[in-house]
Amino acid sequence: MLETAQDGALRRRGLRERRAVLERLFRRVPARSPMTLAMQTSDPAMAEEWFDTMAVAGVGGLAIKPANSPYVSGARVWLKRTSRQTTDAVIGGVTGSLHRPAALLLEVGSTLGSDPLTYLDGYVTALVHSRHGSCLAGTGGREPAGNAGDPGWWSGHRG
Repeated sequence: MLETAQDGALRRRGLRERRAVLERLFRRVPARSPMTLAMQTSDPAMAEEWFDTMAVAGVGGLAIKPANSPYVSGARVWLKRTSRQTTDAVIGGVTGSLHRPAALLLEVGSTLGSDPLTYLDGYVTALVHSRHGSCLAGTGGREPAGNAGDPGWWSGHRG
């Protein structure tokens, strides 16, 4: 919450004060509304419990903010602890078009020193299409030089 007609500009006020304004406004939101107020706590044990249990419900992590911190536009001044794990992978092959791949053959390196794992990901989400389809399409349909199986070699159906 950055500004209200009743309270004026809130950017320079601390998080605790901005949150109180937001909670007051949310009391007017109907119970069946799709809008929800994000949970907030100052109890580290409660935050840890939320972090450990709520990832399965789609909660991506915690935003950690001092109670007196103002809103700083365009800056990352608060800490973020994410529950999602990521890993790097080499795209070994593509089915479908390069703009909208249907499946990716991925090679994922092992952190334990064993051979890399290779698997076919048959579930390519719209998010992957929008963020990475243009990267694949940016090859102009050309396959990199090299032989099948060489690092960096790939093949894809161009549709």
